[in-house]
Order: sequence, then structure tokens, then C-alpha cells
Amino acid sequence: MRVVQTTITLLAILGLCTPMALAELPSGEALMDKMAEASGGKKMSEIKTVKMSGTMEMPSMGIKGDMVL
Repeated sequence: MRVVQTTITLLAILGLCTPMALAELPSGEALMDKMAEASGGKKMSEIKTVKMSGTMEMPSMGIKGDMVL
């Protein structure tokens, strides 16, 4: 009897998941367009230089230092 209940439960779960799996996914190009727009769109192409600075530390080796990229 327990096997039957487990089987019915698994089939019910699969039945609920199937419509989600069959949903049409957006194209890769559409995803890239959305990402570019969310990142600033055409303004990103106006950036000429980028400067990043931070601190890097490796406590187990006793190393700590500033870095600039």
C-alpha cells in the first residue's frame, strides 16, 4: 500500500512540474538584450576607462596589500 501512495505522490508532483517544463523559454538574444538594457544600455559604450581599487588579504600566509586595477 505504501508503494502505491508513493507512486501516486510522485506522479502528482510530475504532473504539476510538466507545464513549467513545457513553457517556452526566451531566446538567448532576447536575454542578452534585456541584460544590456538593465546594465545601462548604450551608456555602457561611452565608458572609456575603469579603475578598481581594493584590499587583498591572505591571513593564513600573513599577506595583506592594496591593489589597483
